Amino acid sequence: MNLDRSIVREICIVAIGETVLCALMVGVFALLGYYSPKVLYGALLGGGLSVANFAIMALSVCIASKRATDQDVKAGSATMRGSMALRYVLLLVILVFAAKSGRFHPISLLLPLIFVRPLISLGELFRKSGDKPT
Repeated sequence: MNLDRSIVREICIVAIGETVLCALMVGVFALLGYYSPKVLYGALLGGGLSVANFAIMALSVCIASKRATDQDVKAGSATMRGSMALRYVLLLVILVFAAKSGRFHPISLLLPLIFVRPLISLGELFRKSGDKPT
């Protein structure tokens, strides 16, 4: 599969942004006096899951759009629906097990999932006018 440079760029923006925002989140926990290793572990797992979820979604979009351009719109649509369902179920299972394990701070585990949408919007602001959206 040939990945478009703009897709790789979007994944890099999300990965760098997640790293920065997770570091800021851990810093805020520390400033408020709530820091523990669980906060760091939650930030690492939550940030990693967020980036992985976004990357898998981007790859699914590539596959679905290729199928749609090959005149197989139903297969492309099914790919997107299946990918979304699988990603959400897997994410839910991992997050529930991680939270139940007691090794991760629940808030620091979930907040990185919220960071992705603002990072995508921020990436849109800095996109060059000639770049095509992903």
